[in-house]
Amino acid sequence: MRMRMRMRMRMRMSVTPCPPAHAGRGGLPPMPAAVPPRADLEALAARFAPVVWLYAKEAYYPSSVDAYLARCELWGPQGKVFSEGDATPAALQELFAPLQTTHDVPLAGGGTGRQIDARPEYRLKCNQEFHAGVPAAELPVTPCYAHAHAAEVGGVATLALVYSFFYPYNGSYAVPPFMGNKAFLMGGHEADWEHCTVHVAQREDGEYALHAVWCNAHRERDGTLVPAAAVPRHEGSQRPVLYIAHNGHGVYPKPGVWRRLFCAANDHCSAGTLWVPRVELLPADPADHAEAAASGHTWVAYPGRWGTTFDEGHGSPMDMAGRKRVKAPGGCPHGPHFQSWWWGEPCKTRAPVKRVLLHWTK
Repeated sequence: MRMRMRMRMRMRMSVTPCPPAHAGRGGLPPMPAAVPPRADLEALAARFAPVVWLYAKEAYYPSSVDAYLARCELWGPQGKVFSEGDATPAALQELFAPLQTTHDVPLAGGGTGRQIDARPEYRLKCNQEFHAGVPAAELPVTPCYAHAHAAEVGGVATLALVYSFFYPYNGSYAVPPFMGNKAFLMGGHEADWEHCTVHVAQREDGEYALHAVWCNAHRERDGTLVPAAAVPRHEGSQRPVLYIAHNGHGVYPKPGVWRRLFCAANDHCSAGTLWVPRVELLPADPADHAEAAASGHTWVAYPGRWGTTFDEGHGSPMDMAGRKRVKAPGGCPHGPHFQSWWWGEPCKTRAPVKRVLLHWTK
């Protein structure tokens, strides 16, 4: 009888609901997150900006958008529109502003946002000599680009600080990796936009504290959500320390091998070259030409693709090691505003078995 009573007591205790650790004031639901004014947002974006380790043998470094555009041609349906060096942010705005159309998208925090309609028939083609990005000596002045939106992570209202990294080229994967010179090179393409999202929550005193970091990799499939307690910081600051994968530039929370896609296209991270990027804040509404101009980033509204086609422009179907390049279907990416993560993302870590064996499932 006493044993049954003890078991019932344990069962009752095990199902007693507990308030979430960050449930808010006195266990009540969290206050709705709001995006601060631009001046405050610039300070927050700089305070929580990630510091990243590039892979020790990385061949494709990041660059600023300005440096990239200075080496680009613009091509359209009728052929070349701008020659190299003429595709400046001002020239792109002058060309596309009269053509701009938008549609509304629902926001997670309520209301709608204006989404510029893409024009994939336009493409930026970069000089191949700049595919390697900036030299290591220029990394301290090479920016990442930030924007913010209201979000929710684990029932907690957060301010999502989204940091975009730009690379002139996304390197290939040798598939299968154990075949050496007989392996195929897949996944290489011009222009690579990557990002991570730093979620901060407002405390009772009004200050913001790190809540979690979303390390995005390969269209969210291989992303990892890391709670604040597990995020290392840079030299006593609030800046998270993250790792950039070799060639593909996915963002990960730790060094090592991240297995994916039947182990045929694993991502490798290491503490090679440290990049402490400065932060440039993007306009909240890229469709607002005056706001975009005031921010100094009118290029965000460019509706075409960055880069030409996958592996196009290399001149040879083989690399220096004799491996055959394989063109993938589709095209190069659009800019940050045209990505689904501009407005939000699920921030759900998939189990390792799904990353390896069920790659295309959610």
